[in-house]
Amino acid sequence: MGYVFGLRGSREAAVQAEALEAKALMCLRRLARPEGSDPTVL
Repeated sequence: MGYVFGLRGSREAAVQAEALEAKALMCLRRLARPEGSDPTVL
C-alpha cells in the first residue's frame, strides 16, 4: 500500500516500508483521537 518496488529481491524492503507506513498511520490515528479511545479502531 503506497510503496511499489520494481527491483527483484526487494521484498523485505517492501515489507519494512509497509510496517513503517502502518506505524505512521497508527500514530496519526492516535493523535487524531481524544485520550482514552482505542487506537486500533477505525
